[in-house]
Amino acid sequence: MSLLYLVRHGQASFFEENYDRLSALGERQARRLGVFFAARRVKFDAVYSGPAQRQRRTAEIVAETISAAGCPCSAPTIIDGLNEHGGDKLLSKPHMQAVLEKYPELGGLERAFRAAKEPEDVQRSFQKLFEAAVLLWTRGEINPPGMELWDDFHSRARQAFESIISHAERGKTTLAVSSVGPISVAVQMALDTSIPVSLDLGWRLRNASVTTFLYTPTRFNLDGFNSLAHLADPDEITYR
Repeated sequence: MSLLYLVRHGQASFFEENYDRLSALGERQARRLGVFFAARRVKFDAVYSGPAQRQRRTAEIVAETISAAGCPCSAPTIIDGLNEHGGDKLLSKPHMQAVLEKYPELGGLERAFRAAKEPEDVQRSFQKLFEAAVLLWTRGEINPPGMELWDDFHSRARQAFESIISHAERGKTTLAVSSVGPISVAVQMALDTSIPVSLDLGWRLRNASVTTFLYTPTRFNLDGFNSLAHLADPDEITYR
């Protein structure tokens, strides 16, 4: 069987003007992962990344760090299907106002998010509201203008992983860098879970975490989930 290391990108710049840029900590997380792979002489036969800046930069740092340690590693090949969905649109103020008219039960979560001041409170309240909105999106009950439908997102993420699986030779080792959404789809593929269960698992994914799958062209099995063995310092472990 072949082995896929599926990595969530390092910490991005949460609530800054350009969220898609890795933070200084995000770059450090990616570098730690590259050092971890190099120390174990992990040789990747192929490296893939989604097109987002945070995904590409994470993959580049990992590959460059491995190569600098004397273990050749190819530059990432971009696969559009590994890109995250545009979930930020779900919480845009104009759209959220319309959502609250239809689903007033989300009002408490929305008010808590808008009122939060401390960084931890902002992240916690954002996550609760975001999870509730994403679940409605997966059911087709809400969909902001310009945001892809859940079925379209799920289909292109699934096709990306099927492409990786089908093109790999037996016994190969592959690295792919993506985000919570596509990784949740991969977990759903492997475990044959419901959408809510796969989303709940996806919310547990930390930045720069490693989830592994064993695969053949006809099999796709979860082998490890959300590993952070490369981050010894608890202060370097983040959700956002």
